[in-house]
Amino acid sequence: MFARSHLATDGPVDRVLQELRLMDTSRLGKITGGSCKTAHFQAVLSFSTIIFGTKYGQADITRDGFVSHGTTLQQLNRALAEPNSHDSDEIIVSIITLAIQETLVPSSPNNFVNHMQGMEKILALRDPTLPQSPSTVHLYKCLRHMLLSAALIGGTPTILAKPEWKALLREHSTTEEQLQEQRLFEILADCTVLASERNKLLKRQRDDGEDTCAQIGSVRDGTERVCMELRIWRTEWGADPQNAFIKMPTTLESPQSATGDDKVAYPTEIVFTSIKSAQMFMLYN
Repeated sequence: MFARSHLATDGPVDRVLQELRLMDTSRLGKITGGSCKTAHFQAVLSFSTIIFGTKYGQADITRDGFVSHGTTLQQLNRALAEPNSHDSDEIIVSIITLAIQETLVPSSPNNFVNHMQGMEKILALRDPTLPQSPSTVHLYKCLRHMLLSAALIGGTPTILAKPEWKALLREHSTTEEQLQEQRLFEILADCTVLASERNKLLKRQRDDGEDTCAQIGSVRDGTERVCMELRIWRTEWGADPQNAFIKMPTTLESPQSATGDDKVAYPTEIVFTSIKSAQMFMLYN
C-alpha cells in the first residue's frame, strides 16, 4: 500500500495496514457505531485516503478522506465512552494514526498536541505495574517520541517521567542498545517536567508578583543535572562503533543569509551506519 511508505515497518499503523489487506474494507464503511475493537481500522483507512489524495493532487480523494476522518473522530468518541475503553490497545492505535496524519497533512495547527494530550489521559488510567503483553509494550515504545514532542511543545510534563512508567519500559529493554535508547527517553521526559515547572513559576512571578526565586533555583539545579546526564549519555553513545558517522559537505550551493551575507555554513550531510543511530542522534539534538 502507498501509505506504508510513510510509516515505520512493523509499527502499529503499518501492522493495521497489513491486516486491512486481508479484509473486506467495504464492510467498515457500514459501521455507524463506535467500538474499541474497530475504531483503528476506520482511522487507518481515512489516514491512507488523505495521504494518497494529497500526494497525487487528487482533490476528490482527499476530500473523501477528510469526510472519513470526521467519521473516524465520531466513532472514536463513541468508543471512548465504552466502559474500560482505556484498556483497549486499538484505541491507542487509533490516536497514534490520527497524530501521524497531523504531522503529514495537518488539519489544524494544534491537533497533534491535542491528540497526544488525550493519549496522556488514557495512559494515566492504565496501571503500568501490571503484566503487559509484548504488543502493548511495543505500542508504548512507539509512543515515546510522540509524547515527548507534544509535551515539550505544549509545555506540559509527560507521564513517561513517572517512575512506574520508566520502570516498565526499562524492564522490557533487554539489550544494551535498547537500554541506552530508553535512558535517553527518560532524560528527555525529565526535561518536560522541568520545563513545565519553570513555566508555572514564571507565570506566578509575572501574574501575581510572587517571589519564586528559590523554586526557580531548584529548577535550575535540576536542569544542570539533566544536562550532565545528557553529556554522559552522548559520550557513552559515541563510544560505540555502531554509532559512528561521517560528515560530508553536500553538492548544493551555500545558502545565503537574509542580509545577503555569504558567511553562512555550507550544508552538511551526516551519514550513519544504521537508521537507529541516526534516529537517536536526531532525538539527542
